[in-house]
This record gives sequence, structure tokens and C-alpha cells, in this order.
Amino acid sequence: MSSSSFNAQMNSYWKKNLFFRGRASERYCLDVGLPYEKIAEEVNRIRPDILYCFGSYSEHLVKYIENRKLPFNPPKIWFYGSDMMSWGTREFIEARFGSLVYSAYNMNEMGAMSFECERRDGYHLNIDACFIRIADEEGNTLPTGEQGEVIVSNLVNTATILLNYRTGDRGRLTAEPCSCGRTLPLLRDFSGRVTDTIHLAENISISFRQLDARAGKLMNDVALYQIVQDRPGHVCWSLVPLPGCRKDDVEGGLRQLMREAAPLADTVEIKWVPQVELTPGQKRKFVVHRFQH
Repeated sequence: MSSSSFNAQMNSYWKKNLFFRGRASERYCLDVGLPYEKIAEEVNRIRPDILYCFGSYSEHLVKYIENRKLPFNPPKIWFYGSDMMSWGTREFIEARFGSLVYSAYNMNEMGAMSFECERRDGYHLNIDACFIRIADEEGNTLPTGEQGEVIVSNLVNTATILLNYRTGDRGRLTAEPCSCGRTLPLLRDFSGRVTDTIHLAENISISFRQLDARAGKLMNDVALYQIVQDRPGHVCWSLVPLPGCRKDDVEGGLRQLMREAAPLADTVEIKWVPQVELTPGQKRKFVVHRFQH
């Protein structure tokens, strides 16, 4: 993780101030600022059972390792959080490296809100510690099964009480029980953040996830990708190429995709960049807006 991230600072605080560290196994932290070759070498040396990364960092790392054919001893479990992977990355890691990929939907302000079980078919909600509902744009609770914004209320953090906190994430609750047998409710079908919206002409908007499932099939030679909008109707794809990337093929596929899936985009640009924009906490936004909306 980045040494400047909030998680790193919080972990440092707990390490200095807790009498009981709470971990029976050894824990190694690798700086994400290290070259990927060095990260792969360290993972091979440590041989961890569990590897934890941000979703976007995991995506870039595995594609880099695959593209460069680096020696890599994968962990048994690849755990990601903090931000999302692009379409198909989980399946790629499991097929190529044989690691089981897990995730959790949690927040530092809310604690352990949820977890994936062995079925990995949604997030089981820790409803004794955190109340979660799905709401529309006005904050009204939506019926079970409808997708909207995830709203959370912390029930156990007496130091910082947050009620009806708008997470900015989109998902839905389902009444269908999980086949694992647990009776905790399930949060399913994350479609990114509310801000991961592409604004087109004529006041038409679409979710990034409507493009991601199709765009991901074109991105085998692309490490990371992101959409940047200067105004409604303008869509600029920022792409980080891997060595040997067939740029003409990628560009042709993306332009065809935009003609079919987003015809109201009046301007489509494709830029090859060394890095997509990251937040101060080193997270990737799928869509960056440079205008008020």
C-alpha cells in the first residue's frame, strides 16, 4: 500500500498504541511505489498464502506480470478492496494464476460491514454493526431488489457516529438467500460509484459499467483504463499500454464500441498515457469529470 494512504497511517497508529497486535500470522507490507519486477520478486521470496491489494493495483500488477512473463508464485488467496477491478480481472487471475479471488465491502468509518463467503455471490452484511439501505437520488429507500445508492448507518462506533451516510456506491439488496446457508442479507451487483456516470448529449447519462463489460474484452494489452470528460458529450479514454500493445486494434475496437453503445457521445478521444489519474489515496476512479454536473 502507499505509505501516504489513510489505511497505512491508521495501521501505523494501531501498531504503536495497541498492546495486543491481533494477528497470529506474519504480515509483510510492500510499498506500491516499488517496480512491479521487485514486487514479483518479493512475493516469490515471501510466498504468502494471502495477498491483499487495491483492486486497480491488482489489475495492473497481474497484467504486467503476464505481459512480461515474469516468474511468479501466486498466493492461495488474492484479496482486494478499496476500489474495484475492471470487468474480467477476477476471472483472469483465477484462470491464469489459480488464486481464489475474494473481496470485502468495508469502510474505515464503519468497520467490518460485510464479507464474501465461499460462494462469492455477494457480500453478507454485518447487520448487527451496520445498518444498510438502498436509496434513490433523493435519499428515499428503494424496495429490495432495486439498484440505487448504498446508505449506511454505523451502530457500534460511539466515537464517530454516522447515520444515513451516503457512500456514493451503487448496488442492490436481494431477498434471495445465499446457497452457503448463512441467513445474513446479501448486497449484490455493484456497478461502481454514483460518480462513475458518463454524461452524453441531450441530458442522457449511462453507467460506466454499461461500457466496462464490453470494453474489458478489448483490454488484454492495456494495463489500466479510465474515462475523462471535459463536458457532456465528450468521452476521452485514457489508456495505459502494456509493452507490445496493439494500439490500432484497441482503438478500432473502442471506437466501434462507442458507436454502438454510446452514439450520443459527440466527441470520442483515445489517449495513451503513462498512468491514469489516481486519488490522493492511490485509488482509481473509472470516470473523471472536469465540469460541474
